[in-house]
Amino acid sequence: MRELAASTVNIEVRFWVNSRRLPFLEMTSQVAQAIKEALMQAGIEMPTDIYTVRLRGLPPFINNHRVNYDEQN
Repeated sequence: MRELAASTVNIEVRFWVNSRRLPFLEMTSQVAQAIKEALMQAGIEMPTDIYTVRLRGLPPFINNHRVNYDEQN
């Protein structure tokens, strides 16, 4: 375990690759896929990134329609 974050447990995996037998990138891809599949089979969900977008200074909405103050006067 590398870190206990707010809503995740971050793990770090280290392994040795014999690059004479299998290219490094191919092996790391296979290992990552195997880890993901093992976690899924164990019922462990992978978190998704959550982004909060706040828009400021927009005109107000009433019943899902934008209020145009110029039309009200």
